[in-house]
Amino acid sequence: MLEVATLLTTSFIESENRMKHPQHTTSEQVGPTLRQISRWHEELRELHARLRPHFARPEVHQQALCYLQAVLSDVPRKNGWQLAEQARQAHPYGMQRLLSQAVWDQEAVRDEGRRLVSETLKPPVRPGEEEAPFPVLVLDESGFPKRGRHSAGVGPQYCGRTGRVENCQVGVFLSYVTAAGHGLIDRELYLPEDWCSDLPRRHTAHIPDTLTFQTKPELAKLMVHRAHAAGLPFRWVVADTDLRPQS
Repeated sequence: MLEVATLLTTSFIESENRMKHPQHTTSEQVGPTLRQISRWHEELRELHARLRPHFARPEVHQQALCYLQAVLSDVPRKNGWQLAEQARQAHPYGMQRLLSQAVWDQEAVRDEGRRLVSETLKPPVRPGEEEAPFPVLVLDESGFPKRGRHSAGVGPQYCGRTGRVENCQVGVFLSYVTAAGHGLIDRELYLPEDWCSDLPRRHTAHIPDTLTFQTKPELAKLMVHRAHAAGLPFRWVVADTDLRPQS
């Protein structure tokens, strides 16, 4: 169920490829067994049922399952049309409405995903076994290249995925790591200052008036505080250099 929780809590995040020298600090990852893979479909439905209280209508709740099933498929491009085709829907409007207009509690879904990741990654207690440095919170940013200028927060800025400045959105993400594995548990969209001061553009992108400019370190600090307030146990917080608090 961890794979599903990770997908859900990152608002369907794309992974980042940074231009860094390879540094292997962890052991080689071992892939899931066939037995584990065979349970993914069942675990997805268990998670789907767990999220039902956070959706206003059963139709939206069902559409969320179709969306997740399509995103977890081998569709090469995860856009509205291809996800709809994978779900055997005639048009992408249902997928688009789920992410833009449908009524569901995104924060509650995020919190449920965090609880699920914590439960799944909680290591067994063995007397005398040293657990340090786990659990660890890991912070980093990721960029999403865009062609247009209407997506919230889009603009010329550094994109870690391509290693250069280009038109993109940038998000800050929080991952939870234990000896049993890791999963993404929180996210915040970075909104540049020029977006914050442009009220007509904000309203067109449906950005709430109450949202003010926050630096990436401030967004990172907000997510760490949320994890702490939720009672999530952790020993260390590590981050990319771009997310270090400014003195």
